[in-house]
Formats: sequence, C-alpha cells, structure tokens
Amino acid sequence: MTKHIGSMILLLLMSKTALACYMPSLSDEINFRNCQLAVQRDAVEAQYYMGFMYHYRKGVYRDYQKAREWYLKAASQNHSGAQNQLGVMFELGQGVLLNYKKAKDWYLLSAQQGDADGQISVGWLYQYGKGVRYDEKEAARWYLRAAEQGSAKGQYNLGALYQFSIRGNKDIAEALQWYLKAANHGDVDAYLRLSELYQYGGGVPKDLVKAYQWAFIAANKEGFSGGKAYSLIKEPLTATMINKGRYLAGLWLESH
Repeated sequence: MTKHIGSMILLLLMSKTALACYMPSLSDEINFRNCQLAVQRDAVEAQYYMGFMYHYRKGVYRDYQKAREWYLKAASQNHSGAQNQLGVMFELGQGVLLNYKKAKDWYLLSAQQGDADGQISVGWLYQYGKGVRYDEKEAARWYLRAAEQGSAKGQYNLGALYQFSIRGNKDIAEALQWYLKAANHGDVDAYLRLSELYQYGGGVPKDLVKAYQWAFIAANKEGFSGGKAYSLIKEPLTATMINKGRYLAGLWLESH
C-alpha cells in the first residue's frame, strides 16, 4: 500500500514537472534538466521550452537546428507559442533562410489560436509590409486583438501606430490612451512615450511635470537614478516641478 501511494506521488510530481519544466525562479541549467526529463513523456509544453532554450541559449549552447526541431514537435500539436517562435526564426533567418511568407504562415497559426504574441507578430508584418501588403488598418486590427487581452506590447504598438501613422490615421489622443494602458501593464517604452508626448505637446497639452513624472517612473523601473530622469527632459525644470513630478510618480509606483 505504501509503495502504491509512493508511486502515485511520484507520478503526480512528474506530471507537474511536465507542465512547468521551465520556471524563471530557477537557474537555466536546472530548467534545462527538468525539461529534458519532461520531454521523455512527450509533454508538449516541455517540447516548446526545449526549443526555447536552444533558441535563446538558456542553460545550453545555442543550436537553431535543435530549437527548430523541438518547436516543430510542439507546433504539430497546435502549441501557439511554438508556432510563433517558428515565425520568428523565418522572419530573422535564424537557422533557416529568411522567408517572410513562411514567417507569416506560422504567425497566423499562432494568432488564430488567440496567442497575443502571434497577433502582435502578424500586426508587425502588416505595419511594415514584410511578406504582406502594407496595411495599417490590418496591423491595427491584429494589435487590437492582443491589446484587448491585456498585452502591454499590443497596447504599446497600437499607441505607436496611432502616433506615427503615415496613412492619415494619426490620432494622438488615441495614442495617449493606449500608451497609458500599456504603462499600467508595466511597459517601459510606454513610460518613455508618455514622457515625450507631455514634454513636446502636439496633440496633448504640454505638461513638463507629467513629462518628468513618466521619465522618473521609467528610470525607476530600469534601476536608474532620478538624475537619469532629469536628463530625459530637454527643457529647464524648476525645483517645484521636479518635486511635484516625483510625488506623482511615487503615487503611481505605489499603486502599481
């Protein structure tokens, strides 16, 4: 009886390892060993992470061929993350010939399953006309899908598309709202864009206090000093402006 219970516990632990063989809190080397064990049980998530670790040199030497092989195993079982990463490999020519059409095909498989990264990747191809026709509206449609799932990068990209549109779709007020959403999800690029918008105006009221607030938040999140935040503002700031900006930044940081 004791032996039977012990076997059940072992199987339970093995199944949990298969589901979570890659844990950011552990070292890359331990994660790699855990996933090596998990893939022996054909765990699709472990197959994906084996590809990921070979792809991005996590606990093992970089090997694009092995990364692709593991991604293909997971992708054949409809793993959206693996499909997206295969798209990355074809987009960048990593271990394969650069091929935007194949990149798009893999990204679409991922995106159509609701994967936010895949949706962002498809949007990026349309925004820059890589392997598809240039189409800002189609790019916005895919970014919006990711943004509505709470993807900070999808929200940021949508904001940037509205800010820098070259096809008459520029809308700074809309860009501001998406940057704010991305900022609330921790996107450092969004902090910097907000600082720039408030610093230079042009679609939103110029406000150097808010400009410094967001620069200070960006510096704080990146581990820089307040002096770094000050250097991001190109116009003179009074001591009152700096103190108020830091106060507002402190309130925001406390709630996030």
